Amino acid sequence: MMIRSFSDLCSMDFYLTHFAVAKSTKILRHFVCPRNMHNCDRFFYVAKGEFHVKSEENPEMIGRPGDLMYFPDGCTYVGDWQEGEIEYYTTQFRLSDLVGYFALSDKICITMKDKNGTALDIFKRINDVWTGDEMGYKIKAHSLFLELLHHVALRSYKSDISHTQSDISKAILYLENNYISEISVTELARMCGMCESKFRNRFHSYAGMPPISYRNFLRVKKAAELLSGGEYNVGETAELTGFSDVAYFNRVFKSFMGKNPSDYKKGYEDT
Repeated sequence: MMIRSFSDLCSMDFYLTHFAVAKSTKILRHFVCPRNMHNCDRFFYVAKGEFHVKSEENPEMIGRPGDLMYFPDGCTYVGDWQEGEIEYYTTQFRLSDLVGYFALSDKICITMKDKNGTALDIFKRINDVWTGDEMGYKIKAHSLFLELLHHVALRSYKSDISHTQSDISKAILYLENNYISEISVTELARMCGMCESKFRNRFHSYAGMPPISYRNFLRVKKAAELLSGGEYNVGETAELTGFSDVAYFNRVFKSFMGKNPSDYKKGYEDT
């Protein structure tokens, strides 16, 4: 299986089945990667230098400092470092869901450009942990790698929204990150520099529902996750997801999920 976009990781349940990390400053100017040389996916972060990659899908791709490249399992390519100092970090990994292994892309690509150095900082921390002798270093390295995936997924999501929904992207991202907060449609429209009627029409064409309904949808989606965890009752879940009225929460929840919150929770307890 292959996901449509790196941003899909934001809403997926998956686990890490293989992981390793390395840092190198060795000057191997020319490198040929034959098919199935690596039995895993790889992130490749260019810290210094310029890395030219040629493959069947891409006549030439150039990785420059700050570029995070992705190499899928089984890919073939020819890589050439240009003259000068080089430094790179690489992680090998496999991700799986309940169905099995899935890839982030079917071809080599530049996942993101790390302009503020956040990804580089995470790579450095992963490498320090991996090469240290701290007890439980693998668990800590795995958690840092998940932090990297979180950063990549969010950057990808923001980039996707900014490109496909540029005029209302600020409102979409605000609701995604602040769905528990109270905000009016007027304020969201002002955020996007639109009149309210135009904003309502534009948002409905994107989400298939009005802005406030979309906010409620995000709340209900979180509520379903909390109920599935089995730690919170219906009243606690309603309060945690921004609903002050349990009866209203029940109605909204059923409208999106097709069943009452109490039935949803009971279904979890019976499994």
